[in-house]
Amino acid sequence: MQQTIWPRSIPVSVLIVGLLIGCSTNGADRAPPPPRVAPSIDPQLHELVLLAKADLRRRLGLPPTRDLQVISAQVVSWPNGAIGCPRPGQSYTQSIVTGARVEFRHTGASYYYHGRGLQPLALCEFGARAPLPKLPQPTSARPGRR
Repeated sequence: MQQTIWPRSIPVSVLIVGLLIGCSTNGADRAPPPPRVAPSIDPQLHELVLLAKADLRRRLGLPPTRDLQVISAQVVSWPNGAIGCPRPGQSYTQSIVTGARVEFRHTGASYYYHGRGLQPLALCEFGARAPLPKLPQPTSARPGRR
């Protein structure tokens, strides 16, 4: 007696096709894209970022309801008193200054706010495109000195 296998495989095939049809979508019920991840803002800079945003909105003539994109908000160690915004003809202390840097973007343009300590930030109009400062790494004691 010869067995026919195909009639038994028909219910399995129908089940697989049914599952595939049930899983397909026309795009209407797809999950929405995940929300944009907000940049990491150091909690101690939150108020400074809000003040800088208000200042930039005022400078650009934007209404208070218009949001500006925050690209980054970081606590930084500036290499000197120029805090990353050296003005031509000015001299600055040559010691490390702890401060903050915030970058905003609006209509393709970047705006940088710099500050020292937790003092209010100021729009950096000079040297704003300079990269964040890279401080020298601590070195061990010099050879011959203990």
